Amino acid sequence: MKGQKAWMNGVEHGRYSVRVGDVTRNFYLASEEDMVVTRLRHELGCGLRTWDAIFREKGFIPTGIDAGGPWGPFSDTGGYAHLLGAAAQWLYVLEGKRDWETHGVPAVEGNRR
Repeated sequence: MKGQKAWMNGVEHGRYSVRVGDVTRNFYLASEEDMVVTRLRHELGCGLRTWDAIFREKGFIPTGIDAGGPWGPFSDTGGYAHLLGAAAQWLYVLEGKRDWETHGVPAVEGNRR
């Protein structure tokens, strides 16, 4: 969009390379733990409450809300799978655990705590 500042999309724990002319730099995308916890608290805390309210109102997790078409009265396993994943992350946050330690992911150099 006109006037937009520079940005990029990245995947957490993704490996990237940037080349300018003949010079290439590689980097590994890993956010600071404090920032991740802050965002998880906000997104998961608010998001799970929203979906809880929708479930209480409808009795199921819909495929789409006001998305049009015939899908309104249906539910899908993908929606539940994402909510279960979010709920698991929320439990990690509430318990002060780190999912990468639970799953045995090695620490990233410079990000050890």
